[in-house]
Amino acid sequence: MASKIFFLILTLVFLGCQKSNQDYTHLIQQEKKIVASKEAAFERVTQYLAKQFPEEALLQINHVSFVHGSHKIVALIFYQTQTGEHNLVIEQELGENENVMGEKLSTCYGDDCTCKVRVMVDNNGNVEMGCNCSSCYMVTTEV
Repeated sequence: MASKIFFLILTLVFLGCQKSNQDYTHLIQQEKKIVASKEAAFERVTQYLAKQFPEEALLQINHVSFVHGSHKIVALIFYQTQTGEHNLVIEQELGENENVMGEKLSTCYGDDCTCKVRVMVDNNGNVEMGCNCSSCYMVTTEV
């Protein structure tokens, strides 16, 4: 009898671990829909700069981070141009069945500060974005 209970508990733990692995794999797949690599991030930022700031030359992608909210995934792309270090955010709104409902690109601008996008996640999984300095303003465009 004890061996049956032990086997049942072991099975439940195994199934729980499988579910966790599946969720993690799903998150990685969603991230790859935004940017799959530094090369993909380089391409996205190059396209953005060509449209918004043709005089800016992208030198490198420093880092890409992802934030998962209750109904969105945010990719923070930190990059360097000849004018210094910057960042931008690509945000995907997720609908039912994790389908992408829309995509936005946001960045911060200003003269008194090195303006960067700041992302915060609250206890309920809501993602809020803003600029790091009060003198900066955020510009968001639909992609």
